[in-house]
Amino acid sequence: MKTIFKTGFTKQCKKVLGLLILLLMGSCNMFEHDKKSYSQQLKKCLVVVKDQSASVSESAEDIDNQKLWIKKYLKEYFSPESDIIVLMVNSSSSSPVNHKEILWKNTQSEKTDQYKSETDQMLEENKFKMDNLLQFKRNQKRLLELLFSLDNSQRSNQTQIIELLPHFERISKSYSSLDILMLTDAFQESQIRDFGQMSPVSKAQAEQFALVDYQKVLKAFGLPNNVLKKTQSIQVLVPPKTSPETLINIPYYYQEFFSKFGYSNTVNWASL
Repeated sequence: MKTIFKTGFTKQCKKVLGLLILLLMGSCNMFEHDKKSYSQQLKKCLVVVKDQSASVSESAEDIDNQKLWIKKYLKEYFSPESDIIVLMVNSSSSSPVNHKEILWKNTQSEKTDQYKSETDQMLEENKFKMDNLLQFKRNQKRLLELLFSLDNSQRSNQTQIIELLPHFERISKSYSSLDILMLTDAFQESQIRDFGQMSPVSKAQAEQFALVDYQKVLKAFGLPNNVLKKTQSIQVLVPPKTSPETLINIPYYYQEFFSKFGYSNTVNWASL
């Protein structure tokens, strides 16, 4: 009798254990599904960096020319449904408050099971395209206002470009990919690296500076070495009146520096 009871109890325990395992597996699958759904919601982001340092001086004509260039860039490279985040280069570039957001609002209407005629579908699609176009123009206008609202008298005495890496790390966590547009003369001036004290005189020296500064930034901000892994492109627009002599070797510096943080493409340069 005891043996029969023991055998029956053991079978019941095995059944209960099996049910618990199935429940746990189901919970894990639900978690994985939730993670996948969340990752699918991530979208692209355009990060625009504006140099506010005293080394950059812009006339009204200079600003107009830059606006035209940016509009062309946005038309060619800006992806619909992307957010825009503006970062300023100054003496406190790494500050948590150093950012402005221009978020893309979804204009896609909710899908319903209700039957729609071909004409209704066409009208809805045209409305969607028009809403996106209007939003693009509004966001573009807002971006240009943010970039060129600063008076020349408010310029910073430092150019902390590489100190923006903590922002790039924070932003990349929320998006599937980044594109970075930098409006700067790229003349880094801070405690970590000051080209005003010593600018690289060769490609080899520029790359050596970048390796040293890579280690300094890692240590100063506690960053991982793949901050720019999600970054698809980096475009630098050099402002007017920038001396060409100052940029002879500096592009080698940024190419090496950004590559150390996981950027795998070429840093593109343009000037007006």
